[in-house]
Amino acid sequence: MSPAKPAARIKTGIANSAFDPAAGDTHPARSTGIRRTLVAKVDSQPLRWPTVAKHRYDLFDAWHDVAMQIVHADGGSFRFLAVAKKVMNWATGTICLSNADLAARAGQCAEKTVTRDVAQAEALGIVIVQMGWRKAGTQVFRTRTIRLSIPTELPASIVLPEVRFDLDTSGPDRSEVDLDTSGPGDLDTSGPITIDHKKGGADAA
Repeated sequence: MSPAKPAARIKTGIANSAFDPAAGDTHPARSTGIRRTLVAKVDSQPLRWPTVAKHRYDLFDAWHDVAMQIVHADGGSFRFLAVAKKVMNWATGTICLSNADLAARAGQCAEKTVTRDVAQAEALGIVIVQMGWRKAGTQVFRTRTIRLSIPTELPASIVLPEVRFDLDTSGPDRSEVDLDTSGPGDLDTSGPITIDHKKGGADAA
């Protein structure tokens, strides 16, 4: 498998703090006066979240190592990655905080800054964002769930951690059987899929 081609850059609109995906926001100009552009969105797959606490922390750290390299190569912001660990729901492997809550934990930055950074992470393939609705009494609120992921094709420059990435291959409602052939304690005894196969390693199919 050949290395992933560099993604083309495009200007894009992103959802506002009310999580309305139909409403586009213009990226605020940085101090340089140059507007930030996002990479064209790459294909990605969510990570299967372990059932053992230690394995969850190990998986997060491995994902974080790869995500930091991807963001660095893109020249993007590390703000979202800086706060991801302390806002993670460790039971579900998701981040569901609002832009306001994330902004408060990310140096009291603007909510639009969080919107931009989450959109950047999704475009780079290191998270998958799912929008939904929640009803509270007579009111209906827009919700956002952020799941960890890795790009379907990783750049050849990425240095891989020793922890394996198991991919969640369940359907949208997560009712389908996935490819988990692990034994007790989530020790993987299967062959593919490993992160080496995604990079076209020597043992790739």
